[in-house]
Amino acid sequence: MKPGHPVIDVLDFISRGAEQSGETPLSAFSRIGDLLPAQVLPSGDTNEAGAVVDGLVRWSVRGERTQHGIRYLHLEVSARPTLICQRCMQPFVYEVDSAVPLEVVTNQASLDDDADVDDPDMEGPDRILAQASQSVLELVEDELILSLPYIPRHDYACVQYDNQETPEGADEKPSPFAALAALKKQ
Repeated sequence: MKPGHPVIDVLDFISRGAEQSGETPLSAFSRIGDLLPAQVLPSGDTNEAGAVVDGLVRWSVRGERTQHGIRYLHLEVSARPTLICQRCMQPFVYEVDSAVPLEVVTNQASLDDDADVDDPDMEGPDRILAQASQSVLELVEDELILSLPYIPRHDYACVQYDNQETPEGADEKPSPFAALAALKKQ
């Protein structure tokens, strides 16, 4: 954790219903830097959809305690990191726009209760353990990492393959019975 990065006392933050937001350069996150290629798009460039790519991660966190006493940190993260498409091996901009509630618990036993749930449809929000000195950017980086695709690829056909001409009949698959037809003609 570097000096100047926001740190909160989670329980105090929630009890006050506090909010924080900011913009942090993607390069400030060391763990995600190991997962991403060099961010080749300079500030102000636009992606295919016309959105500005500036290398910033925009985030906000808000504390809430429900009427039933359940504590939450509501985390929102948006960014546009450059990834490498695993189909065509070309860089593309991936849109991250995530909003998640994190249930805050005060002891390890409450945190472990989540592991007993076998049905994924019955799961609630992710849980975190309350800390007196929680780095907000660690939470932001965790969510950013979880938002990235396991296998990055364009949402549409890759540009490399769109420009190639397909020979006549290349889309047609050979019949599995073609060999039998050839034998029958003999």
